[in-house]
Amino acid sequence: MPAWRCTILASLGLFVSTSLAWAERPDARRQLEAQGLRPRGNTWVVALEIELRKRLDQLDQQERVFYPVRDQFRTTTAQYAQAKTQLEGLLELARSGRIRLKKNSLFGRERQQLESQIKQYDQQASQLEKRLQEELNLLDEHSAFTRSVVQFANAQNALGAYLLALQRDCHSAEQWYEPLRADPQIALALQAEGVQLGPLEPYARRYAGRFARLAREVFADGVPFYRRAGQRRIPAILNERIPATFSLADTPGPTLIPSSVAQAASIRVPDDAPTRRLGRLQTRQVRLPALRFGDRVFRNVEAWALPPEGENLGASISPTAFAGHTLEVDDQRLWVRIVPTSDSLDSAAFR
Repeated sequence: MPAWRCTILASLGLFVSTSLAWAERPDARRQLEAQGLRPRGNTWVVALEIELRKRLDQLDQQERVFYPVRDQFRTTTAQYAQAKTQLEGLLELARSGRIRLKKNSLFGRERQQLESQIKQYDQQASQLEKRLQEELNLLDEHSAFTRSVVQFANAQNALGAYLLALQRDCHSAEQWYEPLRADPQIALALQAEGVQLGPLEPYARRYAGRFARLAREVFADGVPFYRRAGQRRIPAILNERIPATFSLADTPGPTLIPSSVAQAASIRVPDDAPTRRLGRLQTRQVRLPALRFGDRVFRNVEAWALPPEGENLGASISPTAFAGHTLEVDDQRLWVRIVPTSDSLDSAAFR
């Protein structure tokens, strides 16, 4: 065969093989895209990782919102504690004055001066105590003090739930790719493209320090509280996912949650669950896998789901749910600590 024909045939073979290779690449790419994968440089990632990276980027903004609210809460509670100390001082001065009146034989001008001082202390104490009580019980829009506490409780709860979700996903990122790595067709497509599967980085290890720092802020030793209609209101995280606020009863009773809250926390309310009458309402028994208050987490908590017509009652909890534990209520710092007296509590559960 003439040399020129050999050259033509060789060129034709190279053209065909190159064309076939280029034809394979779009098919491989489409196959990866059909699996929900998207390119990030030389790495193809799942949509869950793309969303995770967006939420990690938004963590800075979450912190910028949280810290000013926290600082305002600290300032407010410090002012409240100072006022309480002032009140106690006035009451002590009045008490000491009365003791002097009883023990000493005071007459005339000196006695009148002391009686006048006691009366003045009593009036100041009464006015200050009334103001403090009004501040505690007024609605948010009428009390800067209460508004500060409510805003901090909400911000702390929101950031806590956000943090728990990030931690879960950072630990799950590698698992998202396990079924894809086991698929031989995906392996061939990756090879044809000359690319690799995610994740883009070891998220759990990279963010461990930052998560631990934030956990110390939002999962503190106790939770703030405020008052509504004479009841303390405390923040919680339900099922490690949903921020919620519970009314804290002083006497034993059932734990109640609205059905909408149970649904948001992915807690199923079985139709055949045990029932319990609450006035005209019929509640159904559920189990809360986790109920978090600060750094304390209760597991498998018995609760009763309210029907839709009982939504306005809101969530409530009583000392019954804290069996084996003591509630230490600090009315001066507006803080509640749950102190274990048994080993039924999973503490420092940010893992």
